[in-house]
Amino acid sequence: MNWPDDYLNKTICGDCRKVMRGIPDGSVDLILTDPPYNLGKNYGGFSSDRLPEKKYWKWMKEVMSECYRVLGDGYCYVFNTDLGIFKLKPIMEKIGFTFRQLLIWYGKNGYGIRLKFGWAYRHEPFLMFTKGKADPLIGGKGLRWYTSVFEYPRPQSNFRARRP
Repeated sequence: MNWPDDYLNKTICGDCRKVMRGIPDGSVDLILTDPPYNLGKNYGGFSSDRLPEKKYWKWMKEVMSECYRVLGDGYCYVFNTDLGIFKLKPIMEKIGFTFRQLLIWYGKNGYGIRLKFGWAYRHEPFLMFTKGKADPLIGGKGLRWYTSVFEYPRPQSNFRARRP
């Protein structure tokens, strides 16, 4: 596929619904997205994370529809909250994605987000979907099996590397 130079080896910052319009249909093999969760987080004016719930899910449907268009036969991984994934799954299936699995990112150094009730979060759920005839996951060299829980530290803004 011949990609426009505007999309090769670049980080593009903008409204994904507008940016993806320039990406050819079916030209992407894998999508990994961690959209705003509509929890009121401050993104510095770039995006509103305080939308009325109906408007938020309308926005998510628009974004995921555009993701479906640009994805060829492949995988789409979408992060959201514990409650959000239950609303997201049927939206994705209605668009045409096939649900495959719920996955968990467990951050041992988790930031401990706590909502108005319940336990502090040390994990983030994400959903795995496919479109078309996605190749099955095959373990690479040294990889014996896959697990549905990914144990990786969370990036931290206050992290300072220790020097030897």
